[in-house]
Amino acid sequence: MLVQARGKRYDPQVVDAFVRLMGGAIREVTSEQAVPVADLRPGMVLARDFCTRDGLLLLAADYILDVRLVEHIQDAYRLDGGGMRLYVRTDRR
Repeated sequence: MLVQARGKRYDPQVVDAFVRLMGGAIREVTSEQAVPVADLRPGMVLARDFCTRDGLLLLAADYILDVRLVEHIQDAYRLDGGGMRLYVRTDRR
């Protein structure tokens, strides 16, 4: 979990140092891409946690979007005034 949040929630240098200290190796970083909310599609997988501006977790990384969820996110985006950013995985896992 710590390594997965590297560069998102935690400073990459701190995570790298911790992993070295613990004698582990850093796993490959997930390939991701920022996607406009209007371009979200069912089946896309979140690459990062999706949080409110206040840091409240709405959806965790690796969540697979479905039709209903895409519609809810797009509706919330319109109400929010366009301040949302979502990152989806571009690698196949």
